[in-house]
Amino acid sequence: MNHPGANPAVWPAICQLAGNNRLTLRVSGQCMEPLLENQARVTVRRVRAYLPGDVLVVTRPLGRPVVHRLIGLFPAKGSLRYLTQADNLPTPDGSFTRDAILGKVCGGQCSRLAVNIPLRHRAKAVGRFVSFIGTRLRQRTWSLLKTT
Repeated sequence: MNHPGANPAVWPAICQLAGNNRLTLRVSGQCMEPLLENQARVTVRRVRAYLPGDVLVVTRPLGRPVVHRLIGLFPAKGSLRYLTQADNLPTPDGSFTRDAILGKVCGGQCSRLAVNIPLRHRAKAVGRFVSFIGTRLRQRTWSLLKTT
């Protein structure tokens, strides 16, 4: 996703202005192909709730926005954390809070499967989340066993 300005401070202002309005943004990269082609324009809007499988636009560190699929949510440090992953990448992104979400893809130059998420895509997203959590638990258990 192209950053809307050279200054990372621009992105939070765009998020605030967006409110419940729809925005059109240009996608850059192949990590979500064939759902979203490189240089496609997508329409994004904020919604009340996001579900695993939704394709979200999220602000990453340094203000760089990305378009990735929500794979799960979990409570941590007193807040709800979201976890996304690109369809064509093997590992999830770092977790973030709701305020990092600009919105979900709701139209534009994208596959209809990016907007009307089939149950099998939602199930696959949840499966990725369960696999990630299982891996993290095994890593923690293994490190605890090594220290005892």
